[in-house]
Amino acid sequence: MVASLLVIIAIALLFYISQNAQQHQRQDTFNEVKSRVMQKIKQELVITSDKLNSLSAFMKVHRKATSHEFGLFTDQILEKESSIRVLEWAPIINHENRLVFEKNIKAINEKSSDGRLQKAGSRSRYAPIKYVYPSLHNEQVIGLDILTNHKSTIDMEGVISKKSVVTSAPISLIQDEYAKLGVLFISPVFSELNHLYVSDSATKLQETTSNFLGFVVAVVQLESFFQQILPLNSNNIAMLIEDVTSNEPYIIFGKQLNTNFRYVDTTYIDVNSRKWRVSLGEKQPWQLQEKNWQVWGMLFGATL
Repeated sequence: MVASLLVIIAIALLFYISQNAQQHQRQDTFNEVKSRVMQKIKQELVITSDKLNSLSAFMKVHRKATSHEFGLFTDQILEKESSIRVLEWAPIINHENRLVFEKNIKAINEKSSDGRLQKAGSRSRYAPIKYVYPSLHNEQVIGLDILTNHKSTIDMEGVISKKSVVTSAPISLIQDEYAKLGVLFISPVFSELNHLYVSDSATKLQETTSNFLGFVVAVVQLESFFQQILPLNSNNIAMLIEDVTSNEPYIIFGKQLNTNFRYVDTTYIDVNSRKWRVSLGEKQPWQLQEKNWQVWGMLFGATL
């Protein structure tokens, strides 16, 4: 009787120890995956901004670069495994130079209210995309005036005033016939002239406008972006990415996570001018996850 009671107590104690050890291992594995994923996301965002800054510096010095020269430079900085789908150059074109641009490059167009391309209306200035790399499957965006981007996507005047890389809200890419989401990383390019401090705001605005050369753009494709950093199938981990800059969250990758009997963790990151919410969660509840039965095998082997 006493021996049986001791066996029961031993089994219960071993069960508690085993469960506790496996829960710690479960938590450690989840935290390790989370740390690795967040590091890769932040690293890729920094790399994307750095590449755009490099292109900005190139266009600042080589403002009259040809399409061939643009392609040679961007080919050097655009890696095969990069999340960047395409790099673009959109110079500022004053209205009096519109006909020259359209004769030499392509007609300047804009998006209609329903997202279709149409001839651009008459304005004092435009920022049509002049060069793209790689050009294959991306030629259709040439001539698109990015100054007409809707403010809900990205405030182009805000991009100019910030003088740094700004990220857009998720958009449907023209290159993929609006079937896939992407994000624009945009940086204004200024000449090196007139960098002295000017107290008069009107004069400062006039100088900023005169020094403004155009925009460099990196089109980041979200699907490939996250798939590159998410070899998570073997880790039983799912991910949800949302743009929560506005009051209404916008799902840009993944699906809503099931939180029942699963570890779920949420982290917020600043993506230039946007805020993303990254949520990681276990795909399966604890009851259905693979367990380590080695301890139990040893126990039952000893009691037989």
